[in-house]
Amino acid sequence: MPAVSRRFARVVLALLPAMIILSIAFQAVVGSDGLMRRHVRERQLASVQTTTTMISSENLRLRREIRLLQESPDAVRREAFEELYMAPKGSVIYVFPGEAAERATR
Repeated sequence: MPAVSRRFARVVLALLPAMIILSIAFQAVVGSDGLMRRHVRERQLASVQTTTTMISSENLRLRREIRLLQESPDAVRREAFEELYMAPKGSVIYVFPGEAAERATR
């Protein structure tokens, strides 16, 4: 066997383990279940958990408001006045210039 062929065989045998290790490391970092993908999934999970917590809090607030409106006539009157601008018969409602624009947008 010529010397060039032996030298080439030695180089290949020396580089082969390094190439295998580098390809495994690359796959671990960038592959379909690699560290980068895992980091992205963890950020997405944190975002979804934050959104879920906010929605749960809003649902709890709305449930309380519904229960209050079902149980209290005063709460219904207050809501009718504040949201629908309904007032008891004979009441006088004063509308100031800044409020007129606000009402028009509702």
